Amino acid sequence: WFKWYHEHAICHKIVRRFGTQATIVLIVSGMEFMVFVFDPPLQLWGVTYWEPKNRLLKFVYLRLFVLLGNHLLWLLSEFSEWMKEHPKSVQGLLLLNSMFDIVAVYFSYEALFISNEHEF
Repeated sequence: WFKWYHEHAICHKIVRRFGTQATIVLIVSGMEFMVFVFDPPLQLWGVTYWEPKNRLLKFVYLRLFVLLGNHLLWLLSEFSEWMKEHPKSVQGLLLLNSMFDIVAVYFSYEALFISNEHEF
């Protein structure tokens, strides 16, 4: 059952799914970056100790790491025979990539939208 599920659910159209995912992450990250650069919020909320000049740089680096992971999975999905023959490795890799993406996206949002004011 595990092998059947992996071949017919996980690997089914996986190249197309990874390509779509990478494209959507690129478009959304670009839109968020442009909105923040051209229309920065007047008042930020929260407390953090990051320097304001490094906010966009941290956002860009974290999102580039997410895009790099997505593109590496997309490239790896081109070798569909390897993915079908190693279900545990592939699903572990997908899990690790998802966990990294969640953490990186969280910190990229924190870099953009959390304030540097200590008095908040």
